[in-house]
Amino acid sequence: MGYRFAFDLGTNSIGWSVLNMANPAAPKIIDMGARIFQDGREAKTGTPLNEARRMARQMRRQRDRKIRRKNDMLRFLINNKLMPKNEDDRLLIARLDPYELRAAALERKLKPFELGRIMMQFSIRRGVKSARKDPSKNDSEQEGMLGGINS
Repeated sequence: MGYRFAFDLGTNSIGWSVLNMANPAAPKIIDMGARIFQDGREAKTGTPLNEARRMARQMRRQRDRKIRRKNDMLRFLINNKLMPKNEDDRLLIARLDPYELRAAALERKLKPFELGRIMMQFSIRRGVKSARKDPSKNDSEQEGMLGGINS
């Protein structure tokens, strides 16, 4: 009839056996064993061994996404004539203070490149969320530090 292979997969081990199925009523064990893997954590701290590698990979991915996002925005602004194509001209625009430009937008109409500078700043500093607590919750900190800010 043939052979049958059996595996028992665990979290830190693999058990295996090989059976001769020539007589299905009484299979014979040819061989068996187990492979036990070492623990994937530091013995003293209990932290995973690959934590440093995982954190470095996460930082690389975040950096690469940020660079890609910045390049995509720059390409979009150039294609829509909100940033100059010439790199030297772009460096001059990059020296403009986006916060002053935003304040000036309240008083006058901005030039396209000035608007592009503001949009580039938004893409770089996007998604910043305040670390303050929810002001709708009433607690002792609301009355202290945050209460002084809100008044």
